[in-house]
Amino acid sequence: MPSPSLIAMSEETARRLREARARASQASGEADNRKRELLDTIARDLPARVESRAKSTAQAQPEVTKALGKDGIKKFRSELLDQATELATEIRAAADQIKWPMPLTTGTSNAWVMPAISPVKSREIHSALFEFLHGRRCDTLAAILKRHGFNIEDDNAQRSQGLILPQTWLYSEREQVREFEALAEALTALAKEREAVKEAQAVHDREVVDSLWEDD
Repeated sequence: MPSPSLIAMSEETARRLREARARASQASGEADNRKRELLDTIARDLPARVESRAKSTAQAQPEVTKALGKDGIKKFRSELLDQATELATEIRAAADQIKWPMPLTTGTSNAWVMPAISPVKSREIHSALFEFLHGRRCDTLAAILKRHGFNIEDDNAQRSQGLILPQTWLYSEREQVREFEALAEALTALAKEREAVKEAQAVHDREVVDSLWEDD
């Protein structure tokens, strides 16, 4: 039978493990909140941002714009707004679809040492957003511009458009820096709490094994 001291130690490590798991769960919820906050901000600002970028394109290609005329521009803006609104709705619900970054860790969690954790950077969040938004989602907007005669920079072998990029048309890391940084901090905190769970689990497992190994 394990000694009272080993039983007490096992109970203590079990308590610490429960507390570590609770902190990790809380950190996970905080990270989810920060993801939604960022995506809500992007979605809220997106229609106006697309409108502004489209006007800049119209000014840069005045011959196309003049050929469209007042009615043509009105139709163009309406189609663009509808697509931007649809994309904003998709972005709001995309938290579970985006491959969010997690910190790099050096070393392995065990009963004696926590690994070093490199904080998540805002640029890594930008990379995750870019991967999600680039391609089909940007191309749907570009198709509207092309249909109305604008040059979307697709005169390449792949025929891929180069006009609409996520970081210029859909969001701004600089203008939405607060939300980017808050999410980066939350993802870093979550990684630390998950490593703390691994450490607490290792300590608890060692104590349990010691208690089972002890001679009666």
